[in-house]
Amino acid sequence: MRIKLEDFKTGWYGLSIGLKKADIEKLISMLSLLLEKKDQHFHLVSADPQQNSGVYDIEIYYDNDNSPDTMSISSVAK
Repeated sequence: MRIKLEDFKTGWYGLSIGLKKADIEKLISMLSLLLEKKDQHFHLVSADPQQNSGVYDIEIYYDNDNSPDTMSISSVAK
């Protein structure tokens, strides 16, 4: 898995996540688990924590349906 943080120099940031087949299968499995066990969460963590900077940790959790959205899922790029 590869994570890239992009600073747009506007106050906004982009996050790119590159996944291999095994990563996708594991992510689907972990997301399916969240559907069953809504009180659980999991993390995407840096494979190289010795780096000087970058994305170290991303927490994935089941969000209460009443919470306001701050992001949305777009369609597949053409």
